Amino acid sequence: MDQTPPPNVPNPKQPPKPVQPPSPYEGISGAPTFNTHIPQLRNSFATPADNADHSAYYESLNPKKPMSSRTKGVLVGILVFCAFFGWRAWRGGNALAAWGANWEKGVDQSEAQRKPQLVLFTADWCPACEDFEEKVLSQKDVTAKLQDQFILTKIDLSDRRGPGAQVAAAFGVKVIPTLVIVGPDGSRSNPLTGSVPAERLYDWIENRKMMKAR
Repeated sequence: MDQTPPPNVPNPKQPPKPVQPPSPYEGISGAPTFNTHIPQLRNSFATPADNADHSAYYESLNPKKPMSSRTKGVLVGILVFCAFFGWRAWRGGNALAAWGANWEKGVDQSEAQRKPQLVLFTADWCPACEDFEEKVLSQKDVTAKLQDQFILTKIDLSDRRGPGAQVAAAFGVKVIPTLVIVGPDGSRSNPLTGSVPAERLYDWIENRKMMKAR
């Protein structure tokens, strides 16, 4: 007797074939042969040609807002401001490179060498101080002459509440720039104030009047 199963009846000896889900591209001409886990999303970006410069393509995906003229002006102003005050600080520090910045150290040197101190009271926010330092104190011949006679000491009053303010108060300094000569014995000269030419500075040094310390 024939044991062949009737048509359309599964053979119990053969495993069932897996059934593939329908492709989302079914019926589309030229559709890809692979399936995607999110078939509803499509690539809507234009693809650049191979071996091409892709910089414009990637910039088009994340365009940058151009900088406004006002923003450019602000940035330029900040750069000019920083450059100007940096140059001023460099120039001022270079002009006074021969001047010590420690009052107590200057006193010790004066006593050890039996040489008077020339004390300058100045500040970086003082236009007259800047003028005096640039036109007089930065000159090499002036610096050499002063170093030959004095221990040079600078008292920085840029910080109005800094340690230099106490020294200025002890000398009764009211305006800057001010120069005072202090002897090894503590005696003091009459002050020289303001931005003065080198000739006036030399005349003051030569004709100074020293007063004993109180």
